[in-house]
Amino acid sequence: MKQIVSLFSTMPRKQFLGGILIIALLIRLGMVITFGETKSPPLYEQGEIARNMYHGHGFSFHAWYMYTSLLPERREIMRQPPQFETANQPPLYTFLFYYFFCLFGDTSAVLLTIMLFNCLIGAITPLIVYWIAQEFSSEEEARLSALFCMFFLPGAQTVAKFLGTTFFILIGLCAIYALIRAVREMTLKTTFLLGVSLGLWSLIRSEAMLLGLFLILAVAFSHLRQQGFRFIVLYSGITLLIMALFLTPWTYRNYYLFERFIPTVSRPWHEIWKGNNALFEGSLYGASGEEKNQLFAGDTLVNRRICIRLDSIPYNQAFEPTMDDVFKEEAMSYIQSHPVRTLQMTALKAAELWTFDFFYEKTRHFTYILSILPFTICAAIGLQ
Repeated sequence: MKQIVSLFSTMPRKQFLGGILIIALLIRLGMVITFGETKSPPLYEQGEIARNMYHGHGFSFHAWYMYTSLLPERREIMRQPPQFETANQPPLYTFLFYYFFCLFGDTSAVLLTIMLFNCLIGAITPLIVYWIAQEFSSEEEARLSALFCMFFLPGAQTVAKFLGTTFFILIGLCAIYALIRAVREMTLKTTFLLGVSLGLWSLIRSEAMLLGLFLILAVAFSHLRQQGFRFIVLYSGITLLIMALFLTPWTYRNYYLFERFIPTVSRPWHEIWKGNNALFEGSLYGASGEEKNQLFAGDTLVNRRICIRLDSIPYNQAFEPTMDDVFKEEAMSYIQSHPVRTLQMTALKAAELWTFDFFYEKTRHFTYILSILPFTICAAIGLQ
């Protein structure tokens, strides 16, 4: 291992970065060959919305993965093309998926092309990790960080899925790089880069918007001693304004459709409810690998009661935000009734964020643990 590190540390910088790019690309292409599917793979929400757009149904999607109706007539409606639009997913990756459909049609070629696109942008991530590490560590440590990123197989495997995770990681790393630059020096350039990266990040995954607000506050506090209060407010406001400009068209579209302020997605409380309900036992998954606390998984009293509530809502344009109101009531009721249990599960989920889902059969597999555990140990050592 020392010989490998020594070899890469003495290599000329351009040669090292070129080698990292090529090897990272080859690893990800290997993931596509090994795990990639082009014959009816799950496209998940983004892909299904993109497919509906391609076939002329607009940015639409049935909430089939959120609940299964108890009403036969509604189940039949949900088998047909959607008749109203959705805000179930942020738009950026979904529209990218749609443009691939426009180029290649609804064929297996579009799926292969998306996986190859994921390989290209995924191969860039070790380079961004290198530049991030350069900002606060030595050249040797930056190169070692790039090597770890290049060989991180769970991250590389995301190229074979259609969840947009690879794209999310890329933009997220760009946001982290912009954050570090802004912490080092608050200028119009660093402020602009941070606002742009956070705006794009929020249009890929909804949780990035909330995280972005915390990051803007973190930058402001980092300059509290060196700069005046007005200066910090001005530059933080500029960052927030740029981020808001990226979200404004989507937010306006959602307000026009739903008559509600929805900056990213229409289902934030559904995500909170998934980890705060009577069926949640520390994992979203059962022994079969399926999400066991979803409203289509098993016939339980909790499921039936909530499904009856959701079936009472008219299935029209206002259904999604009204459905989320139900999940809000359910989640808040559970949290207030089980505060200790909520804290325990929150702590467990925080631990799993840095390790793996202890309850999920696939993440307990030897090969998965072997691939992720060394990186978790290194991260823990680094945090010390």
